[in-house]
Amino acid sequence: MKTFAHALMCGLFATTFAFTAACGDDANTASDTKSDATETAAETVAETIAETIAETVTETIAETVAETVAETVAETVAETVAETETTAGGSCTNAADLAVIQGGKDPSAKAAECGGTSCITKLFESIDAFESCVQTCMLNAALPNYTFVVSEPCTTCYVKSVRCTAEFCGLNDANRSCVPENFGGKGTDSVDCSECRADNGCVSSFFTCSGLTPPP
Repeated sequence: MKTFAHALMCGLFATTFAFTAACGDDANTASDTKSDATETAAETVAETIAETIAETVTETIAETVAETVAETVAETVAETVAETETTAGGSCTNAADLAVIQGGKDPSAKAAECGGTSCITKLFESIDAFESCVQTCMLNAALPNYTFVVSEPCTTCYVKSVRCTAEFCGLNDANRSCVPENFGGKGTDSVDCSECRADNGCVSSFFTCSGLTPPP
């Protein structure tokens, strides 16, 4: 009897031990599975956040670049339009310039003085140096006999006309049609000078730029 009881106890003990061990294995497996799931979830969240941030940054950069390009293009177009309007016509038709031109002052005579006397030696340097000199001269309100100025856009029309004359009817012209007589030319008041200027568009371009009405 004691032997049977002892065997029974041993069997129960062995069974209990096996069950406990089995439960312990299941618990560990569950714990490992939970840990793996947590890591996977964390990685997924991290990847999602990283992708979202990357997309947001990319969109922001793209929008910023697009806005910058749009603004730059708009500014460039506006500047180009403004410059075109200034040079295309009407540069001398504002009230202030007309008050000077119609008030007995003659910017054409001043331009001739600047180009034919004050700045003529600059032609031996370059046509650009000559033009720059004429521009400065035209804007000089203290020039003897020509103590007046017109606006810079209007001044530019006169300066471009003088440059045109110098380029096509000056020292490069075989007849020196508009070169002053003391420099071996026909003179700025000569018929040859007037014809040369007209033939090379110096006159028509001036009236287009200034917006003034050509004389009959």
